[in-house]
Amino acid sequence: FPVTIAQVYNKIGSYLEAGEKIKRKGLELQDLRGTREENQIKVKADAEYVTGTHVAAIADRFAIKYGFATPEGAEQLKQMQQSGQISARQWADRAAELQLEITRAETDMLNTMRRTNASKYLKDGQAEANAIIKTALEPLYGMLRGINDKDSGQMFAARRQSVAILD
Repeated sequence: FPVTIAQVYNKIGSYLEAGEKIKRKGLELQDLRGTREENQIKVKADAEYVTGTHVAAIADRFAIKYGFATPEGAEQLKQMQQSGQISARQWADRAAELQLEITRAETDMLNTMRRTNASKYLKDGQAEANAIIKTALEPLYGMLRGINDKDSGQMFAARRQSVAILD
């Protein structure tokens, strides 16, 4: 299922817009002027957006690479699985690759929360930062379950859930 140039530009535009939004949020974090409670709410919303965007990019890249970024692609992947065109080893390799991406993402997000002092502004500190990251990573874990179950519909649904933040 070929991707059109317009689809590529649209996707790139979504991530460029998200990147600009993240830069603004980073600058705003350096200049918080509200009450402690207002700052906590703002930092939590910003952290959820940034971590969600990070996960969306990983999910998108993985879905495009392995062909389940569209319903048609997911259906084609299902047919390939049913006809034996994807070996157990290939599924295991994909699962290991995604697990590595999840681990890297979690580490990157934790480091970013610490580097920007975001966890300092969150009501429950590092525990809340960890919870935000865990919630953000859930679509990737859903995708991983789909890979382990060889369920392309589940993989596509998890990818769609993760990129909803860009809408």
